[in-house]
Amino acid sequence: MPEATPLITDPEVMNFQMPGVLAGETVSWYTHGTRKTNLHPQLAIVLKVDRRSVKLKTLVSERILEACRHVDDPRLAISSDMREDGAWEYSPAHKFRSQLEMRVSQLEKKVSDLESDSVPKATKKSS
Repeated sequence: MPEATPLITDPEVMNFQMPGVLAGETVSWYTHGTRKTNLHPQLAIVLKVDRRSVKLKTLVSERILEACRHVDDPRLAISSDMREDGAWEYSPAHKFRSQLEMRVSQLEKKVSDLESDSVPKATKKSS
């Protein structure tokens, strides 16, 4: 049996939180609003961030997309109108940078722990 199309009032649709992204970041943009195509995503720059969508400028075609939703937003499955501006997700560079930032943070914590372990503990003076 085919999967039912979500309704705009479904909790999954109502409670979806778009992943955080900042203006100026590069993202991957899917023309048809889904990963399920043979087309490779294009790079785009985030121009503005709204609550459920972003304004993008594609780098290849220089298109401006006013209300591009995240590729995991369940509203994209509701109708083709929701996919009119395509869909975005983090670019491979963003994913790689996030992994590096996490690793650096872990290393900084380990260095801090090592430094605190190597500091001699104060001893009481005997009188």
